[in-house]
Amino acid sequence: MRRRLDLINSIADTAYAAMYVGDRENARWTLEFKFDPALVDATTSMNRLIDILGGQNKLTMEAAADSKAWTYKVILVMLIGGTLITLLAAMLLAHRTVARPLQRLAGVMRQIAQGQFDAQIEGLQRSDEVGTMRARCWCFAQRRRTARGAGAAGERARAGRRRQARGDRAVCPQFREPDPERGRGAGAFRRRARSVAVR
Repeated sequence: MRRRLDLINSIADTAYAAMYVGDRENARWTLEFKFDPALVDATTSMNRLIDILGGQNKLTMEAAADSKAWTYKVILVMLIGGTLITLLAAMLLAHRTVARPLQRLAGVMRQIAQGQFDAQIEGLQRSDEVGTMRARCWCFAQRRRTARGAGAAGERARAGRRRQARGDRAVCPQFREPDPERGRGAGAFRRRARSVAVR
């Protein structure tokens, strides 16, 4: 390309020199038959070079677009994969730290509901909600165990109260049946006892 431009430059110098000397015919002939074809040849070469560079530019742009699309796909796959892995890890962690302990606690609560108040409750040292639920379940089982032990003594106390109530009714016949106008039960019994004591 540089050679063609140098050729055009030398032809132009020749035409200028012919014009300077006054040889117009030679200058016209040089411009028409030498300069114009050389200019067309240089222009054609320039256009071809531009096309080559443009084609390379087009190839470069296509390669960049392909690279961009590939990068986008890789990022998308990584995001989806990372999200799925994170979700799976969260589900596994939730199952290990929440669901499994709650299932065990539900089993212990079934045992307690069946009357096995000495069922082993694990994980009382946990400081989260599951640990709180286990501690409350343990407290409930302890109270029921204590109440069961005190059940026999409580039954004896209730039997004694029933005997005393029968004795009160034997002494005061008006305590036998509750008055429907004053109410029923222990409250009515107390009201009637106060009214008799005042008389």
